[in-house]
Amino acid sequence: MIRYKPTSSSIKSHQSTVSLPKEEVNIVLLGKQNVGKSALVVKYLTKRFICEYDPFLEDTYWKPDTVDQQEVLVKVMDTYGKDDKRLPYYLKWADAVLITYSITQQDSFEMALAYLDAITNYSRSLSISSNELVLILLGTKLDLERMR
Repeated sequence: MIRYKPTSSSIKSHQSTVSLPKEEVNIVLLGKQNVGKSALVVKYLTKRFICEYDPFLEDTYWKPDTVDQQEVLVKVMDTYGKDDKRLPYYLKWADAVLITYSITQQDSFEMALAYLDAITNYSRSLSISSNELVLILLGTKLDLERMR
């Protein structure tokens, strides 16, 4: 089994020869621990799937990419799924929030719904309009449907 603990420096050094786009898109991943947030980040950045991750790692990774036919710098914040106190910070930073849950864990879906409620409440208090923040609800581990 390969153990992968991505770091900002490993991703950034890999990308260091690329000229960076001026436009940025900030995406934060939220969800319970072990739903596959880090797996999504690594798959997006490296096109690989790796089985084991450090569940307590929170970091931001970036990758130049094309979105709507425009070169942008996509920044992805991989959270560790325990710190609701940081939600206002995440919402101020993010252009999009990807709320994840595992289809094999009912409680992870309930936590995803709680995140949706909290985001709605925080958005009102921070005066963030629904046009400014994209919310995506994503079920993971579809390959494990037999374990439902």
